Amino acid sequence: MSYEILIISQFHFEETTDEICDWLYHLKANFIRLNIEELYNPKLYSVFSNLENNTLHIFDKRRQEIIDLSKIRVGWCRRFTFKSSFFDLKKDSLSKNAESLSRFISSEINIFLKSIFDFYPHIEWFDYYKNILAIDKIDVLRKAKKNGLLIPETYISNESTPIKNLLKQKSLITKPIAEVSYYDDDKNKGTYMSHTQEVENIDGQFIPSLFQVKVDKKIEIRTFVLGDDFYSMAIFSSNNKKTAVDFRKYDFFKPNRRIPYQLPTTIENSLKKLMKDLSLKTGSVDFILDQNNQYYFLEVNPIGQFGMVSYPCNYNLEKKVASFLVNETVKLKMI
Repeated sequence: MSYEILIISQFHFEETTDEICDWLYHLKANFIRLNIEELYNPKLYSVFSNLENNTLHIFDKRRQEIIDLSKIRVGWCRRFTFKSSFFDLKKDSLSKNAESLSRFISSEINIFLKSIFDFYPHIEWFDYYKNILAIDKIDVLRKAKKNGLLIPETYISNESTPIKNLLKQKSLITKPIAEVSYYDDDKNKGTYMSHTQEVENIDGQFIPSLFQVKVDKKIEIRTFVLGDDFYSMAIFSSNNKKTAVDFRKYDFFKPNRRIPYQLPTTIENSLKKLMKDLSLKTGSVDFILDQNNQYYFLEVNPIGQFGMVSYPCNYNLEKKVASFLVNETVKLKMI
């Protein structure tokens, strides 16, 4: 069957995708959703790639239909990489082999998933997986600075001596160079997340780690970018010791106040230039407004959660994303 809009996501823990698909149904959009952890399952899909003519045959066994990707006009890449859960099932002496096998399975499936993008370059992607994978926090900070945005003083080191010297003059925080990671604690049935932490005592040597001068913040700002539109939210996290450094250390008993916010036009214009520089059409961007009313750019996440902005601010972003995809399809029909 021919579809015009393709949604690539995952089946579990994707309420945002579910809601956008609900809106697409409401708008009577001609779309198909493929979940990456289902697509490789031969009980659900039959797949066959032909490198002679760069085609990918997908047969949906539940719908009993062929999905014709050549007719897709617009694609929304919500989730694009697969992580095998095989290792989670193995808690015995073979754990090292299970971990290696888990990485191998993930690599095999992700290379296959790439063919959806590579075989059909005519699809207008929001966003293209190569652009997403190319996002590098250090590169983004440099480009943000180039495009007129303030960034915190940033350092990378693998030993404590230069950091100790900096601490004599400045307050520092540390955070991952790459992306935030989550860790499950099966014994205590909990989840741990890496986050921004203020540096107090440091000693010895370690892997290259990112440090920044701590900004004396007034509020944190999360902005969802959708094409040329900006939807910002102010987060009053400074008055809570738990969230003062990083609002992601949620206080579920005393949540931070969150309200709609309007970034200055100069900041939005610089952000537009940055998104264009990064070849991104959507993404979640974090800022800090300091006590002197200076805006500091922190980072951009191309596939960041935006439900946390949508609900408190009544932006109804799920509907806006669905409408955006439909409108882009209409534009392409007119070309």
